[in-house]
Amino acid sequence: MKLISIFLGSALLLEIGSITGAVAAYDRLTSPLDSFAVTAVKVDTAPKIDGVLDEKCWSLSRGAADFTQLTPVQEALASEATIAYVLFDKDRLYVGIQCRQTDASQIAATITNRDGALADDWVMVMLDPYGDHQSAYEFIVNPLGVQTDAVQLGNSDDASWDAVWESKGQKTADGWTVEIAIPFRALRFRSHSNKPWRIQFARKLNQRGEMSFYVPMRKVDNNLLARMADLKGLEGIESRQPTTLIPYATQKLEKAGRYHGEPQAGIDVKYAVLSNLVVDGTYNPDFSTVEADVDQINLTPYELSVPEKRPFFQEKTDIFQTFYTLFYSRRGVDPIAGVKVT
Repeated sequence: MKLISIFLGSALLLEIGSITGAVAAYDRLTSPLDSFAVTAVKVDTAPKIDGVLDEKCWSLSRGAADFTQLTPVQEALASEATIAYVLFDKDRLYVGIQCRQTDASQIAATITNRDGALADDWVMVMLDPYGDHQSAYEFIVNPLGVQTDAVQLGNSDDASWDAVWESKGQKTADGWTVEIAIPFRALRFRSHSNKPWRIQFARKLNQRGEMSFYVPMRKVDNNLLARMADLKGLEGIESRQPTTLIPYATQKLEKAGRYHGEPQAGIDVKYAVLSNLVVDGTYNPDFSTVEADVDQINLTPYELSVPEKRPFFQEKTDIFQTFYTLFYSRRGVDPIAGVKVT
């Protein structure tokens, strides 16, 4: 009789806990967006990006927690705890994320090419520096620090966008941790704007097919940009878009030491007039530094669609991302010169 009572009592406590969690998740889902806010803390000494959240500066951030599932159980609290911390200095934004996992042996992580770890466990930071719900930068890291980045444009992603940023991941006894450093010069934003930045965190738990978000998402929410939290505390930062010059020169040389063929030279230029006005120019460009396309066999009468990786054509590619393909830049081969103002 005593064993039965203990069993019933345990079952009752478990049921109460499940109901309490469901109520808490529902409260978060129905809460107004202005109730979600993340405060970035300014630091004098930047954390070391090694994937270990052992610097004292991380304790200054309150942390964003209580993630809510989108799948598989919508409106339920995430099955594993996730806490995200945000710091900054005059040059970079720092994000530290702690991911608890009961069975650490089930962490899915592989060493792979950049933008190739989406089949693993990962965490994502979304930033909308303009606060206008029109676009956002996505920074995704798996437990081993492999990076994926993209620009969210409405309901689609532009995965051809690549930025220079740092990330490291470390597996721990109770999960894994990630540290991220994003230079402000890699982002476009208005200095001294009255509109706050917006931010969202997401986590994919591969073992359970689970996707969870800091600001709760519903399956009827088609636009991720509409469900983001205010990022407060960012003060004293400036939008610095440096002028970029990439010159090159080539000359063929035979074994006998004689020059062979005509020398080639060219240059790429990027000049930011304003934070949202950029001039790109190129003369006799050489795209040998761009990663090669993956070989594909086409047995259909239709042309293949290959992602654009050439820097000149990447600026503001969202202009042509419409239902119908208005302009396919990969048809442009071996251009002599070009100028683009966006």
